[in-house]
Parts: sequence; structure tokens; C-alpha cells
Amino acid sequence: MRIITLSTHAEPCGIATYDDRLRAALAAKGHECEVHPIDRNRLESRGRRELKQHFAPFLERLGGADAVVLEHEFGLYAGAYDTKAANAVFRHIVAAVGAARKPCCIVFHTERPAFEPRRTLLGIRRHGKAARDWAATVRTIRTTSGMTAVVHGSGVRRRLVDDGLRGDRILWTAHPLPAPAQAAQPDRVPGLLAIFGFVSGYKGYLTALRALSVLPAHYRLVIAGGPHPRGGDRALEEIAAVLETGRFPDGGRVEPALLKDRVAVTGWLPTGEAAALLERTDLLLAPYGENGPAGSGAVATAIAAGRPLIASRIRAFTDITAAYPCMELVAPDAPFELAHAILRLAADPARQAALVSEARRFALDNGWDGFADRILAALSPAEGATRRSSGRGGRLSGT
Repeated sequence: MRIITLSTHAEPCGIATYDDRLRAALAAKGHECEVHPIDRNRLESRGRRELKQHFAPFLERLGGADAVVLEHEFGLYAGAYDTKAANAVFRHIVAAVGAARKPCCIVFHTERPAFEPRRTLLGIRRHGKAARDWAATVRTIRTTSGMTAVVHGSGVRRRLVDDGLRGDRILWTAHPLPAPAQAAQPDRVPGLLAIFGFVSGYKGYLTALRALSVLPAHYRLVIAGGPHPRGGDRALEEIAAVLETGRFPDGGRVEPALLKDRVAVTGWLPTGEAAALLERTDLLLAPYGENGPAGSGAVATAIAAGRPLIASRIRAFTDITAAYPCMELVAPDAPFELAHAILRLAADPARQAALVSEARRFALDNGWDGFADRILAALSPAEGATRRSSGRGGRLSGT
């Protein structure tokens, strides 16, 4: 089968990495896979009326493909504009793929934002247009044979169902994981904590800094990542301000001396350096806020790393721990609970080993190879029809 994907490519971007790994897994099964890169630099130079035309070369390639995978996140299709523009562009792409009668999987990496009403006439018109474009996209998926929505979180699935998509058109799986590492427990007093991935505010760095300030002095925190190249997030500035002044954005304070020389921000790390840091890390943290994503490549890597993980009790993670208790969960935005969880877990090697064992089971059950099989089943007309007619919607693997 010749499969073409539409995705970011060859740039520091979680979706680009995701698409690379999916194509590699599909190619390992004997399929020809190509990516049509979304050139976001050029897209951002386009006017609103030119956005659809930017994707014309991709649509021209549909004739030579047997199947299509669309990576979806609103920022990929908006150019310099907003999600309303992205909805219009993506509606156009999905309609063209449907008209070409190509089996298609659409990977929805994020939940759509609410279409908030506006008080002005122009705001009301734009709100209505965005909602109509989104509804048309969902309708095309629902009514076009061979189209499947792929999601990695129950919240995204629920929103799509509420928007009119039938459950049997949704493949709900865990975010695929890399092969689990065979990491031995370090023979030392635990002290090195780490948060991996692009630096974004929802990842809970300020919660981790507050927790660190009440932990014994031998604990250190590594923030392993840098700002997203296309992000406007102020998280790194807020981290630097806390380390310099002890002041948090909400007005809270800690003595700067409590954090001095205990926090390192690495910036973006090449794969080898990231792997070496993972080996040295004692406990991994993912204290994400409620506004975190449905699936996280950084957390998927952390789960497979062979190190104990403490994460927030948000739906993205409780979806996983319901079937695989592979994380110690704490409330989001709860620094003292996080600090106590760190101390308890550091003092309990048996609990650490149990978490790592469950994480390994989760990674083995939800690797890229198995995910590629599910994508191929959805793209194959015969297998896909069997799966849909059975009445089974997608579920998180293992649940």
C-alpha cells in the first residue's frame, strides 16, 4: 500500500516526531510511506484567502496514493491566523480527500476549543462560520466510507461524539510508546528529578519548583527541554523569574536560596544526550495542569524510560492508569502533595519497581508496531469495514 501523510516534518515538533515514527512502523510492515511536509514558515506568509491554495500540491498527490493519514492540530493549518481559519482550511482538505475516495485516518492530537460567542456582529458571524466548518468536517468523516478519526484521549473522543461523530468511526488508543528501556534501579540515594519535553506552562514547572523548595537540599530538578520554536509561551521567563527573585506569577514567594544551584534548564537535547540524562534520573515528573494535552510524546517517552514517574491526576493520565498503574498520581497544581509523593516514592524501592514493571507492560502493549497494525486495519477497506460493522468503537489499548 502507498500511504501519504500530511504533517510537519524535519523540525523540532512533537507531531513531526510522531509522524516519523508512524511512517517507520508502517514501512517496516512493507508499505511505501511518504510525508507531504507542512511548511509552516511559508504558510505563515500567506493571506487568509491563500491558505487553502497552499495545500493544493498535497491534494494533487492524492491520485497516486492508496491511503492517507492526516495529522491534525489546529496550529498546523492556521498560518498566521486563528483556529477559525484552521477549521476552514481543514474542512477543505478533508472534503477533497473524501471526494477522492481515499481511505483516511485523521489523528486528532488535541481537543477542539469551545466556539465562544462574541458580542459584536462580526464576532457572531465568525463564531458561526467556525462552528459550521467544524461540523462539516465531522459530517464528512461520518458519511465517507473509509474515514476514521484516531484519538489518544477520552476527552477528544467525547468531544467528537458530542459533535456528531459515531463512536464506531473513532479509533481510541493510547499514545504509542517507544520500546521500553531496560534500566536498572540506581544504587544511590534518590535525588535527581527531571521533567522532559518542550517548555510549556501546562507542564507544571512552577508546581515542581514550589515542591523542590520544601524538599531536602540534595534534591535537584532538571528541566530537560527548551521553548517550542513556534510557541509564544512565557513559561521559561516565569521559571527564570522565580529562580532569580523567588516570586511566582500568582504573588507567592520562596526564598531564592532554597532553589539556588538546584535547578538546571538544558534547552533542547539531542537524542543521545536525552537518553543519557534519563539514565541518571532517579524520578521523572509530569505535574501537568488540567489544560494539558490528550496525549503527550514526552510522557510516552518517560513511561518507557525505565524510571519511576509521578504525574498529575488528570484525565490524560487516569485513562492510562485505569488499566496500567504505571504512575504515581497527585492532584494538579498541588506542590506539597507532589513533594510528599516524591519523598514517599524515593523511600520505597518496591513501589518504584512496581511502577517501572507496569510501565514496561504498558509500553510493550502499546508500541508503534501495534499502533501501525491498527492504522492499517482502519485503512484497509475489508478490515476497516469489519471493525466498523462490529459496533466496537476505539478504546484505550488494554481497557
